[in-house]
Amino acid sequence: MASAPAFSVQIAQPSNIKVAVVPASVTLRVDTKQQRLAASVTGSSNTAVTWAVNDIVGGSGIIGTIDAKGMYTPPEKSLIRPR
Repeated sequence: MASAPAFSVQIAQPSNIKVAVVPASVTLRVDTKQQRLAASVTGSSNTAVTWAVNDIVGGSGIIGTIDAKGMYTPPEKSLIRPR
């Protein structure tokens, strides 16, 4: 049985700005409906974040999508095929 794809967060930022994402890591099953992520920015008056999946802002239907509020929706089908 193939394992579910892992989800990870990568943050690019200047050293004086801190970004915390909750949850910091999560593994989702393909049949999971959605996962809410939250970001907290400190060290800047600009607390806006841009959400991306695999470096694609907003994601895609193949890898999953994420909206401006941090709601991630996984793809309907897994890219991993069982052996």
